[in-house]
Amino acid sequence: MCFSATASFSAAGVTAILGVACLSRARRWRETPLASFPLLFAAQQAIEGVLWLRLGYGDGGNGAITALSVAFLLFAQVLWPMLTPVGVLLVEPDQRRRLAMKGLAVLSVFVAAYLLYVMAKSPYEVSVVGGSLRYATEMRTPLPGGKALYAACTVLPFLLSSHRPLAIMGGILAVGLAVSLYAFQMTFLSVWCFFAAIASAVLYCHFANTERPSS
Repeated sequence: MCFSATASFSAAGVTAILGVACLSRARRWRETPLASFPLLFAAQQAIEGVLWLRLGYGDGGNGAITALSVAFLLFAQVLWPMLTPVGVLLVEPDQRRRLAMKGLAVLSVFVAAYLLYVMAKSPYEVSVVGGSLRYATEMRTPLPGGKALYAACTVLPFLLSSHRPLAIMGGILAVGLAVSLYAFQMTFLSVWCFFAAIASAVLYCHFANTERPSS
């Protein structure tokens, strides 16, 4: 599979439109974080689109490439692990499921903190590999079970949801994560975030089925 600035900007445009639609249907403040997911994915994909363009310039703009890489990774490795459990938790009515999501929210703080530490300790370098972007670090002390913990924070909350569209999105995310890990090991972060951005379109189905607040 080959990605590009065009693919990233296209995904950003679609998810931005869906994000505005989701936010317009959010009835309560508790729904706002989850409704904002498509817009946040749009911002992340736009960042990677610009990064694709800067990488095409060759030697120029290394400072911009570093800044864009850091911005993308902050979304991928800090924002999404922390925000996903909270966003799904806030709209979950079932108390037992909420308890599990609270545990994942606590776990997400430690996972995101570790990944942020890795970013600070050993900066990532970005390169084009097989038509996708690879974010690589020289740090060789990975968190034990790191990928499973990351999946627990970013996928499991959706799978646990009692809302059918959110559970479906969790299934799509799980498949996307498995495919990204198996077929795109070297460029996992870039491919996974692209798939997750597309999957966030399912959120519109969730919010489209909610009633608008009475005027």
